[in-house]
Amino acid sequence: MWRELRSRLDGELHLPGDPGYHRARQVFFARYDDVLPSAVVRCRTPHDVVQAVGAATRAGLPAVARAGGHSLAGFSVGPGVVIDVSPMNRVDFTADGIVRVGAGTRAGRLNRFLTAAGRMLPVGTDTRVGVAGLTLGGGLGMAGRRFGFTCDHLVAADVVLADGRWVTCDRERHPDLFWALRGGGSFGVVTSLSFAVRPAMALSAFRLRWPFSAAEAVINAWQQWIRDLPTEFMTFLALRDEGEPILELYGSALATEPDAAMRTVAPLAAAIGLHPTIEALWPMSFRDSIAFWDGTRDRHGWRATKSECFTKPIPADALVAQFTHARHPAQNRSVELIQLGGAYNALPAQASAYAHRTQSFTIKHSVEVPTQAPPTEKTSAQNWLNHSWASVRPHGTRTVYPNFTDPDLPSWPTEYHGANYPKLQHIKAHYDPTNLFAAPQSIRLPNPPRPPQ
Repeated sequence: MWRELRSRLDGELHLPGDPGYHRARQVFFARYDDVLPSAVVRCRTPHDVVQAVGAATRAGLPAVARAGGHSLAGFSVGPGVVIDVSPMNRVDFTADGIVRVGAGTRAGRLNRFLTAAGRMLPVGTDTRVGVAGLTLGGGLGMAGRRFGFTCDHLVAADVVLADGRWVTCDRERHPDLFWALRGGGSFGVVTSLSFAVRPAMALSAFRLRWPFSAAEAVINAWQQWIRDLPTEFMTFLALRDEGEPILELYGSALATEPDAAMRTVAPLAAAIGLHPTIEALWPMSFRDSIAFWDGTRDRHGWRATKSECFTKPIPADALVAQFTHARHPAQNRSVELIQLGGAYNALPAQASAYAHRTQSFTIKHSVEVPTQAPPTEKTSAQNWLNHSWASVRPHGTRTVYPNFTDPDLPSWPTEYHGANYPKLQHIKAHYDPTNLFAAPQSIRLPNPPRPPQ
């Protein structure tokens, strides 16, 4: 069967034992390097995707779609057939000004293309992330409070379904599938996405630091300050332990000069009673701002993440305590408060599969240790993560941004998808009745799947 599949592909098939197999199966997080797919198909065309889906069906193996490979929970790889669309990265404009994006396109490539054309699209804060995965789970980014999630700009998508059909969905064609793809994950293999884009806007990027001793005051003041912050502003408040505790506020202000941005920040500093150290304050293009905040590593090691959304202020001391007791120099620990509101909440929860349209901010807790660290070190890191998350969870809304996947999340169907989950189940049953695209947290069928005919 695999020989026949290889003969039908324009792309590449990598099987265990092949010279390129190890590299082909790798994802962004080295934590998942021990997952061994039965096959990895690197698709160059939708025809390749159709062939890969058919092969998985005939072999009785689950299929995993992969674009950027950045799933925090490792859902970009699995023991079945990995259908890697990363070679499908063409970007162009249609006649009516819509940008059509190959499903393997990374955010950095899309930003460069749009900037050259004087356009922009709200995308995430990492140039390496795949646009497809970003969109299917929502799409947070520097322009989101002004313009909404990446998925809010989707106008059409091409998808290879479990039965091998290659369909286009939009508001008229397969509207239920189109609704589901905007924040509800994948129900097949997306091969391209079409977005309505906006005129390019410059912005001011800023990064401010306070001594960690002021952490409680900064967290409390930030939670009040963001309540009336203009939607042009997107801010992140980070507490990190990288050998020593660090406290910084970073973000951007669209269509705002640096001096005006600082005038908006001034009330925050006044409430804290301590002026920050200004490490960066520059006007730049939207494209350059994404590259400015981007990381430098090609891959991460053993990393774990948990998160929660909030509508009301939380006690700052609970978070600060995670960095002042039982510190561990071998672990990179971080807690990031990410502002929401604004255009993120402009649509009703039922307008698309993305359900969390009333939240004020989310908190992401992360820890990383070297991949080769002993099991005791990883257990210690996981324990810290669990404790940090639990310290503020009683104040949360039991909602989680779907792209912050957490393999240990209790009640994940409603925490990711809220009241939209039953509708997603029925759409899953219609488009993937045999659960070909099965992952630990993929949408469950409302009834046990029917066996293949």
